[in-house]
Amino acid sequence: MKYLKCLYLALVKSQSEKDGYKGNFRGLDIYKYIQRSNAVYEIQNAVSFDEFQRAKKPGLGFGNINKASSVSAFGVEVATANRVNQIMKMTMFLQETPSFDKFYRYGCWCFVKGVESVLGGHGEPVDEIDRVCQRFHKCISCVNLDHVDCPDWAPYTFKTNKSRASGEKNIVCKNKRDSCRRHHCECDKKMAMDLVALESQHSPYFSHANGAFETEKFCA
Repeated sequence: MKYLKCLYLALVKSQSEKDGYKGNFRGLDIYKYIQRSNAVYEIQNAVSFDEFQRAKKPGLGFGNINKASSVSAFGVEVATANRVNQIMKMTMFLQETPSFDKFYRYGCWCFVKGVESVLGGHGEPVDEIDRVCQRFHKCISCVNLDHVDCPDWAPYTFKTNKSRASGEKNIVCKNKRDSCRRHHCECDKKMAMDLVALESQHSPYFSHANGAFETEKFCA
């Protein structure tokens, strides 16, 4: 069992380094939140399974990311789960006390389809947090209009910084300015920053997790 686990981790790591997001979130150990966060558990579970399958079938990677017709349906599924995972890590990295559950499957616009799509949403935002997610949808739509050959799940390069003096954290997008991947990174970064700034306004009433939120009622 230990051998299989090591083999699995090696396959996932090698594939991720080959064609995934390039950068790291220093100080954020996402795995320590798996047992205490439903959002982290669901997203990491999807990413781990998809990456293991992709590692066994290299053709499902992102090598031809700008040629959407050459990427299989499973490849899109893998890439989408990784995009949601990336946004989650960005958000948790910036938070003083990491918690993505506040924003996952929230309101009419915030990750309402879970790991299936970074988009998906309709209706009037229920609060300012939900409005941030709506603006993110508009940001991605604008990128897609400007870059018709680059899908909204293309990975990008970034780096993170933390001031030793103030403790302030920052994310820097590193792809070429005005490129598709740079714009996608900036959209993700902006949403993460805005969500963190508003997290004190989070309302459990608008969370899908507790079963009280009625999509048909609030998002008509």
